[in-house]
Order: sequence, then structure tokens, then C-alpha cells
Amino acid sequence: MIKSQRFTKVKFTKNTNKRVMQVKDVLSVITAYREERSLTEYQLVERSDLPQSTISSWHRKNMVPTIPSLEKICTAFGITLSQLFAEEDAFICLTEV
Repeated sequence: MIKSQRFTKVKFTKNTNKRVMQVKDVLSVITAYREERSLTEYQLVERSDLPQSTISSWHRKNMVPTIPSLEKICTAFGITLSQLFAEEDAFICLTEV
């Protein structure tokens, strides 16, 4: 049985002739966006039109959100998938929040 892993974003940077891998957990990013907007998990459920069980199972079971689910989450936040995965210093707001 294969245990599902969290979807992560990987960034390679040059650091004194060796590569350092920085991993960003997409569930942490979703949580950060939700908290930044002062939304409860329930409010995110309402705005994203995803079942509450889906969102809670991502965290509880350490599951990977599907791309269609991520698109619904991004719509709820008023951002694109590209913005969700953009580096913090490269974030450009293309939509009104």
C-alpha cells in the first residue's frame, strides 16, 4: 500500500557551489492564505464549494489535494494557481481580494 504524500513545491537555489532544496508544503500555503484572510475552515468550504470532509481529510490523512480542488481553493482566495505556487517575493496580485 502506498501512503499518499503531501504535494510540495520544490525550489533549488545555489549556495556556495551546492544546491539547497527548499520544500514548500501546499497545505501550509493554503492554511496561511486562509488565516491571512481571517477565514475559518467552514468559510473556505462555503467559498470553494468543496465538501468540508475533503478539506479536513487533506490535513487529517496527509492527502494531496487534486488540481481541480486547488483551482476551487484559489477561486475562493481570489488568486490563480500560479499565484498559489509563486515565491513570496515574486507575488503579483492580478485579482482583487
